[in-house]
Amino acid sequence: MLHSLRTVAVLMLIAGVCMGVFASTLMANKRPTVRPTLDHKIEERVKAYRDLYSLDVGTTDMVRRELQRHRRELRDLLLTLRKRHQEEFSALVQKTESRIEDILKDSR
Repeated sequence: MLHSLRTVAVLMLIAGVCMGVFASTLMANKRPTVRPTLDHKIEERVKAYRDLYSLDVGTTDMVRRELQRHRRELRDLLLTLRKRHQEEFSALVQKTESRIEDILKDSR
């Protein structure tokens, strides 16, 4: 049986240190999750083409450049569409925000 407040405090301190050590070992073993970037996805596609068609280094590089060109053109097209149709994009955003506000009002 515990007879003093000091003993309880020391036991709580030891328990806290043990929990800290336990948590730090869990965090140390956990690998950070890395979100794949567009370049990583392109490289995965390049690898798939290389493996499927047994491509040499030159052809693999040409496929990589073509995929990068495609990505740039797609990005440029989306930016152009956004500029041309700014009013529609703004209306869509406002409509969505309005619906979310209605949902939040109903949940209160």
